Amino acid sequence: MCNFLKQPICVYVLLTVAASLASEPSQAAKTVAVPRYTIADLGTRLSIDPQYLDMPIPLALNNRGDVAGSVVISTKRKTRILRAAVMHAGQLKLLPRLQGFDHSYACGINDYGDVAGYGENVDGSSEPVRTTDAAFIWRSDGAHPLPGHKDDMVVSAWDINNNGEVVGYTRASDIYPVNSPTHPIIWRTWQRSSKSISHPTELLNRLITSTLIPTLTGIESYGMAINNHGWIVGYAEIGASDMNLGPTHVFLWKDGELSDLGALPDPDHRLRLDSSGTARPEKDFECNMPASINDRGDVVGFSYVSGMFERDDYTGFLYRGKMTSLGPGKPASINNNGEIVGEVHGRAVIWIGSKKHFLDDLLMRRRGWHLEHAQAINDRGQIAGFGVLHGHRHTYLLTPLR
Repeated sequence: MCNFLKQPICVYVLLTVAASLASEPSQAAKTVAVPRYTIADLGTRLSIDPQYLDMPIPLALNNRGDVAGSVVISTKRKTRILRAAVMHAGQLKLLPRLQGFDHSYACGINDYGDVAGYGENVDGSSEPVRTTDAAFIWRSDGAHPLPGHKDDMVVSAWDINNNGEVVGYTRASDIYPVNSPTHPIIWRTWQRSSKSISHPTELLNRLITSTLIPTLTGIESYGMAINNHGWIVGYAEIGASDMNLGPTHVFLWKDGELSDLGALPDPDHRLRLDSSGTARPEKDFECNMPASINDRGDVVGFSYVSGMFERDDYTGFLYRGKMTSLGPGKPASINNNGEIVGEVHGRAVIWIGSKKHFLDDLLMRRRGWHLEHAQAINDRGQIAGFGVLHGHRHTYLLTPLR
């Protein structure tokens, strides 16, 4: 079973950001120089301790160099909550608190500084765990709710483009890991050019419309990333399962049409148990998760075999007409210059063409840094991610020297 997403984010997360890739990896490797980088320390507040979460929370990055994520806040009751925040020009700004929700997450940010994300309540006092999510968009005038489908209990927003279009998913059940109808959803918010930002909040909320995106053959499907054309990628179940998500394929929703982009071929033909309990070799990876789509429609993400949930077992992919392997690792983001970033074996990397380079080795001055995750890259080539500095987890922003 594919059981990576969507669990409550306090269990697993995935990040997302939009971008683009040049013609062919082998050609790009011959023509694109490998840059060197300066590093800016964004501090520890946007860097969640891995003892608190199983994996780092999402980081998003726009072309202004703004970084969106979440911070841990200790309350008077000595509990810890997560709060959506944006780092702008070196200053950390907490986004308005969402009434009725303990936690909030910033998952996507566009070039205007608009942020998409969601609020979350997790009830772990009983089995199974119950989670309630509500999607929001934060703009300069505050937070605006994004409606789900009917009475769905889990509504999450993961990415936003420069046209104010937001992608996410809406799910009927708040119980995990029970299989439940789940649909990708796109919200269309007001346009910046309409100057509607000066309208009353009540009117702005009425300007938000939503459209459900069809699923493939299974009942669960998740929208993860959107580009500036409004094309959406996500992953969809292609077979039924009793509890967790079944085998998944990557899908593309483009101009109102849904396409199955398939799965990454598994050269090792690893064994998987079928419904009768018999181990059979598989030609494709069972679980395929997209992370980013660029304006050309190239998609990056990662694949793995169910039950192999260790960092070393991920294989990165690039989709450009067909699935091709990027080798071991987890690509997270692709920009319009053809650069892909992610992590391999616990080290932050950049793929330029067909070659990957460890970002530690490209720093002008390392100064004690160990870069673990590269989670977002913008069109200026800036990279946001997590690393360890003198034994403590920090967020960083790399800037290339062109």
